[in-house]
Amino acid sequence: MTELTVLKVDVPAAAQEVAVVAYARGGQWQRAEALYKQLQGRGHVAGGDTTQELVNALAAAGKGAEAAALLAAAAAQAGADAGALVPAHCVVARALARQGQVDEAYAMLNRMMRSEMRIDPGTFSSVAASCMDHGNTELAEEVLEMRDYL
Repeated sequence: MTELTVLKVDVPAAAQEVAVVAYARGGQWQRAEALYKQLQGRGHVAGGDTTQELVNALAAAGKGAEAAALLAAAAAQAGADAGALVPAHCVVARALARQGQVDEAYAMLNRMMRSEMRIDPGTFSSVAASCMDHGNTELAEEVLEMRDYL
């Protein structure tokens, strides 16, 4: 992509999304994130699959907070199409919890429930297990009660 930028070749946004996915899947989350942000800066709304792949890459790299910020911006930009980002929200909640940010993960679960997103039960279990790993059994119980409520 750098060569294309230097040569000032106009590459369609759809092709750039494919590059974001390829970078993200290849472990090059920095390049994927930079290209994704360029697309957003030009007003392009990336597809849910593209956002999901980048969020997965950020979460795998231990960048839960960055993934959460990117996801919030993508959801705001997507507007009515934010429903396609539900799996990405689950990935971010699990990543935050694994990284010890259990309060942020719990807050994300609450936001997801208020938005009436369909949360997979594994996300609740993962966040609860991380809460217990980090010594917060009260929060783990609350998370499991949320899961049982649904």
